[in-house]
Amino acid sequence: MANEDIESNHDEIHDVQEVIVVLQDAIADLVNDLDMISADLLMAEESIADLETGQADGSTRLDDLDTNADDTNTRVNQLEDDTRFAAPFGLAYVARDHPSYRPDLYWRGAAWPQLNHLARVAAVRWGRMDLADEIASMTRRGAVRSGFAELWDPETGEARGVVPQTWAALAAVDTVDQPPIGE
Repeated sequence: MANEDIESNHDEIHDVQEVIVVLQDAIADLVNDLDMISADLLMAEESIADLETGQADGSTRLDDLDTNADDTNTRVNQLEDDTRFAAPFGLAYVARDHPSYRPDLYWRGAAWPQLNHLARVAAVRWGRMDLADEIASMTRRGAVRSGFAELWDPETGEARGVVPQTWAALAAVDTVDQPPIGE
């Protein structure tokens, strides 16, 4: 009986060691994913900051707004232009007329609820309540259609990334029966 117990314990220890290896690999993958997400969010924050200040550098994200425009309103109007950034289920985060626009890819034009929220905040700051309301409506449609996904195709509302994602729900809820941000 003692030999069977030792053998059983040996098998259990081996199983635990395998689980530990699997968990270590999963943790390493998670750390890598978090590093990539952090870098992506930093780029997104910089893009929104550029958008708010009108200091866009001409890259392919929202800061692809026409910086040759004479005034901020002309640049901001591109957010409601369906040939540029406005789409049925949210703002496209690459200009829709740009050759690299691929709304089915991670950073090539998908709608991001937290960025829609920031664009809505910016629209309010610019005094563009009509645009803020339209962004809110797009965000709600996209969030609901996608099942509150991490991001979604702004053309179809098809979910991308993780479903559900808290920030999608928050971005959608923030737009319902609320006074505009900043009031």
